[in-house]
Amino acid sequence: MFGKITDNAIESFTASPSKDIKSILIYGSDENVIHYRANQLKIFYKSNNYQIISNENESENVRFIQNEAMSGDFFSDKKAILINNIKDKEFQQICDIIPNLSDCIIIFVNTNSVTAASKIKIFHENAQNKSAAIACYPLDKIACKNKIIHFLKSESIILEDQNDIEILAENIGTNPMDIDNELNKIKILSDKTKILTSKNIETIQSACEDASFLLIDYFFSKSLPNIAKYSDVCIQNSINNVLIIRGLYKYATKLINAKINITKGSNASDQAKINGIFFKKYHLFAQHINLWSIEQLEKICLKLFEADRIMRSNIYANLTAEILNCLRV
Repeated sequence: MFGKITDNAIESFTASPSKDIKSILIYGSDENVIHYRANQLKIFYKSNNYQIISNENESENVRFIQNEAMSGDFFSDKKAILINNIKDKEFQQICDIIPNLSDCIIIFVNTNSVTAASKIKIFHENAQNKSAAIACYPLDKIACKNKIIHFLKSESIILEDQNDIEILAENIGTNPMDIDNELNKIKILSDKTKILTSKNIETIQSACEDASFLLIDYFFSKSLPNIAKYSDVCIQNSINNVLIIRGLYKYATKLINAKINITKGSNASDQAKINGIFFKKYHLFAQHINLWSIEQLEKICLKLFEADRIMRSNIYANLTAEILNCLRV
């Protein structure tokens, strides 16, 4: 049974989709989660000896699908074809071939708007088409809270203080991927006692923040040994590679905007308070402003953009190497 995959079933589905499925649509408003789910599927199909094929030219989606889906390959009997942002008119030209595909899966990754009336959405929510649809939207606080409660119950984990459920829901956020990462940490910390203490919760909050924030700090402070160290820590904490790259990209754009505003009469201290992500450590952002020129930061953004593409298309790409390469400006 396929069609629309429920929130509770997405994780198990992306870890091991049925061999009978012919196409999968991943869509929604949360682009980070969309790419995370696509990466999960790439990992699964790569490990099952599928050749991973991506189309970089969105204007040639139809021709690319027709050529790849209907032709064999010398190196592999099975293919997983990734298609980005196919339009409804284009999808209608190839939808008839999907149920009859053999040794081939098409993964449609749509970061553009997909409405309730979209042909591609309707097609993939119909289980008879041997297809599936995965929606990627941020959760509201109530849904986040319910997800945590459901997880704790399924793992037989007891909260030391029942009020901590509110703290968890407030601090974990609304990104389903982040929530899954944090719940995994809860499982590890509570594995022996099956009791989640307030101290455990403080550990969970600081572990993820420290790793990702310190990596950003050391990157823009040009501290090469620490970049290597904390990129490894981020990986160990199950922080998605694409999110790490995009965190660096977002921070670089903040620095560019800050430097532009300074040329218009602002100062580094005020810009740090507005743009800094290190909470009360505003001086870090101010230091980073002074370390880089706008030209250097623009070059870094271009390199990070390319690193993002590499991370999404190659599951074996070396995160540390890609990050260090971005400093060569």
